[in-house]
Amino acid sequence: MSGPSAEKRRLFELEVLPELDVVFTAASSLAHNADQASDFCEKTMVRAYQSFDPSVIGPGCRAWLLTILNGVVREAKAGAIGAAGSSTSRQSAPLGPGKNQEIDLPLQGLPDDSKAALILVDIGRMSYREAAKVLEVPIETIRTRISNGRALIRNALAALGRRLDRA
Repeated sequence: MSGPSAEKRRLFELEVLPELDVVFTAASSLAHNADQASDFCEKTMVRAYQSFDPSVIGPGCRAWLLTILNGVVREAKAGAIGAAGSSTSRQSAPLGPGKNQEIDLPLQGLPDDSKAALILVDIGRMSYREAAKVLEVPIETIRTRISNGRALIRNALAALGRRLDRA
């Protein structure tokens, strides 16, 4: 295989695929179960490949991928709201990025807006400005969501620590 499509594939594999772990971590934190996280990640990577342009190579690549993921998650939520009344499917417990589910629960318990901002900044290592662009909100909104989210996580972890001390 040679030509433009071979070069596109080579550049995609070289520049985009190394970000797959970050995309999957973010997808896992936003999903309700492992299957949904895999679905989010797969859809994100397919869309990324379809719209791949070498101009996204470099520092903007992660932000670009997380923007695509954000769109995939938004579409899934919009579809879930429409299907909520007729669906009887069972969902498993929230899936977090780490192996200790008890510590991941504070992140899962956050409002979606705060959770998305924290995932982009703390897990995805994006700047506040980049996260604001991905979520299409003012930077001040990102600052507020992160501040509120971190406070909620601190309180939840403190409560967890007190429970473990009593155990």
